[in-house]
Amino acid sequence: MTKWKILNGIAFLLLWLVIIASYYSFLYPAPFGICSLVKQVEWESFSLLYIGLPLLAFTLSFVRFNQHCFQKNFLKILLVLHLAAIMSISILAGVALNHKRSEFKKFLSEIKQQAVRDIQAGSIRYMSYGLPHIDVNYTKRDSIMAKYGMRHTFNCLIDQFTEESNAYYKQLTKTYLDKRNGKDWERKMQNELALYP
Repeated sequence: MTKWKILNGIAFLLLWLVIIASYYSFLYPAPFGICSLVKQVEWESFSLLYIGLPLLAFTLSFVRFNQHCFQKNFLKILLVLHLAAIMSISILAGVALNHKRSEFKKFLSEIKQQAVRDIQAGSIRYMSYGLPHIDVNYTKRDSIMAKYGMRHTFNCLIDQFTEESNAYYKQLTKTYLDKRNGKDWERKMQNELALYP
């Protein structure tokens, strides 16, 4: 009997870990961090699972299997239900993660194509987040960036996809900008932009 209790305890903890880890598939490509994942989990909905599994096992335990006692039936059925939940959540999370990864690869491929087109056009986009601050110096700052082969674009959506793709775009275009503008061009551009805050 103790063996079944220990196995159910392990399965319960494993189910907890699988639920927490499954949230990574929704947050990909964010870095994997247990603390951030625990904060993201919707515990209310999963508490129904934790209540539902023992209730279902309790109900199914009334069916007699090989004349075992009720408690042993309950623990065996609960273990099977825990394992079924673990497998189901793992499969769903794996499918979701695979989909997100392929979607992200496709997205990065589009970013690479965009970088190639921008390099050919000689106009690299500089991504800012939030709404543009259009003031009297906006056109001056814009012309300074154009001098260095860049154009300012804005994005209101700030998510991991956007941040990762922006970093990838910068990586792809850095060599071109270094070759076009010479050594230490970023510092020079920033100094010129600082004149028009």
